[in-house]
Amino acid sequence: MATRKVAKKTRKVAKKKPAARSKTKAPWAAAQLRDHKALQKRAVTLAKSLTDADFDAKGDPVNPAWSRLLRDLDAWAAKYSVKLSTQEHNHAGTGGTGPVPMSAGGGCPGSFQTKPVYHTTLPNGDVLMEQTSCTLKRKTLLGRCVYSCTDAVFTA
Repeated sequence: MATRKVAKKTRKVAKKKPAARSKTKAPWAAAQLRDHKALQKRAVTLAKSLTDADFDAKGDPVNPAWSRLLRDLDAWAAKYSVKLSTQEHNHAGTGGTGPVPMSAGGGCPGSFQTKPVYHTTLPNGDVLMEQTSCTLKRKTLLGRCVYSCTDAVFTA
C-alpha cells in the first residue's frame, strides 16, 4: 500500500501595513499651553533688561533670573514631554555671510515668536495653528545667538 504524501498547504498571510501616522499634530492641553504662555511672558519681561553683562565671557547666562527661567523652561519641557530644539541665529550683524561680532548692548533678542501659521482644519471645524517660540540660551564668542525653541500647537 502506497502512502500518499499530502503536502500541507500554507497560506501566506499578507502582513497588514500599519496605518501611516498622521502628520497632523495634536493641540496642546490647556494647562500645557497656559504654562508655556506664562514662561513666554516672563521671558519677554526679563529680556527687556538683558545686557552683555548678563552673560559671561563664554556666552553663558549669569543673570540669576534668566538662568532660573531657562531651568523652568527645561522643567516645563520635561513635564509635558516636549522636545526643545536648539537654533542658532545671527541677530547681531548687519548682513554678510561671515561671522559678525556682537554689537554693543547685546544684539540677541531674549525671546521671540514667529507668527502663528495655519496647519490644518480639524473635523470639528477648529483651526489648528502652529507657532515657534524661542528663548535665548547663550551667546557664542562670534556673536551668534543660541536659542531653545519649541513649536506650540493650538486651536484657534
